[in-house]
Amino acid sequence: MDGVTVGHPCCAIHNCHAPLNNNCDHFCPAHTATYGCKCAIIACSNDALAKSKVCHLSEHQAVKCMYQLHGQSHFQLQQCLQYIQLAHPTDSIA
Repeated sequence: MDGVTVGHPCCAIHNCHAPLNNNCDHFCPAHTATYGCKCAIIACSNDALAKSKVCHLSEHQAVKCMYQLHGQSHFQLQQCLQYIQLAHPTDSIA
């Protein structure tokens, strides 16, 4: 044991100790009806679109797209190429 413990999955509502239906859920069955269809952006109280975690606002759609882009290799490759460009500028000899 290295002293690191991972707790059991619990409801996203503070101090709610009700078990989840499955490990993929964020809310217990009691809170799913109230909070399960809300936009994932913290300050937003709009309902989320069907099969999405964010509402119709374009800013929230952009946050979702950026979140999904971070997980793709194209985004990581762009960061590596930018780092290489900073470390080895093409006109440093001139």
